[in-house]
Amino acid sequence: MKKFQFFTILFFLLTGFVFFNCKKEVLIPVHENASKSGKSYDHVFHLWTKNQAIYHDFETVLFANATYHSSDFRIAFANAYENIFGSGSEYLKEVLLYLQGDSEDYHEFFMGIITGKLEWNELETEDSIWQLRLIGKEQKFLLPISIKHIRINENLKVVYPYLNSFTRAYLVRFKKNFPDGTPVFTKYSDGFALEIVSSLGIAKLEWKFSHKL
Repeated sequence: MKKFQFFTILFFLLTGFVFFNCKKEVLIPVHENASKSGKSYDHVFHLWTKNQAIYHDFETVLFANATYHSSDFRIAFANAYENIFGSGSEYLKEVLLYLQGDSEDYHEFFMGIITGKLEWNELETEDSIWQLRLIGKEQKFLLPISIKHIRINENLKVVYPYLNSFTRAYLVRFKKNFPDGTPVFTKYSDGFALEIVSSLGIAKLEWKFSHKL
């Protein structure tokens, strides 16, 4: 456990410096169609991926990356699929099956989480110390309808480069509408946010939209 914590702290120090001292806010051009813009998978991936950390008593207790599975992300992934993995990758099709099917019916996030203690990294359990919230219009929020732990392999690390041996991965789904039937957000909104909340602190990952044509 002490060895794990030592390397986790070291990872936080190295990656935290890179991410939090070099990152700048990027607005997402929601009216741009990924299938027609010619943007690479890497470009679209970084547009729809955010990261944030929680610090408590001068220690980093959580580092989170989250990728929103927008329609643009799905298109970019499909366009890059053969180039990245080759047309014969049947195993990858099974691993990434959650990118297909009914996933368009939900707001869906893929998350890579690192915590200072192993026992904290169990978002899928009912007694998890973390609560996830999808923040939409007027700062109203929804809780997830499902949180699924995803086994990490080398193929998945290509799709989500922030994954490593310290990370646990999750697929998180929220309903698209509030209980009154209004959408959580649309492409005409200013954006949305994903909050990770506990008594140790709050990490707020924000996706902000650009409406320039």
